[in-house]
Amino acid sequence: MKKRDFILSGCSTVAVGMASATTAGSQASGSRLSMHRLQRFPDLEASSGHSAWRQYVGQRFIHPTSTGPKEVILRDIEQHHAGGRLEQFTLVFVAAGDVAIFDGTQNLRHAPSGQRIPIYLQSAGADVNGSTMYRAEFNQLT
Repeated sequence: MKKRDFILSGCSTVAVGMASATTAGSQASGSRLSMHRLQRFPDLEASSGHSAWRQYVGQRFIHPTSTGPKEVILRDIEQHHAGGRLEQFTLVFVAAGDVAIFDGTQNLRHAPSGQRIPIYLQSAGADVNGSTMYRAEFNQLT
């Protein structure tokens, strides 16, 4: 069992135990809300296909840098090919604010769920609003 899986399963047990032991409705609903957030998003480490990423469109990802955390938002997924055993798609991220990320492998953290995913980002120019865009290309056998 991976350390991450062990921690998540332990946290689930603690959160469920707290929710059932608590009599105050607001505390119990807060625990259930936390559990819902963790279960809402697929594990990108286990499945990084188009269908898994589709659920992250519009979500914030944090990129830690030496000058502080930078934020990007997954704007869209462009599917190029899906069939047989081959899947090709592009993730399109847009910078939230004044963000400059160098091309290369970045360790992004999904803000709501805390998942961390290493991903190769390339600068893709600016959109019509002047926001910096980044692309991540996926070519994988399923």
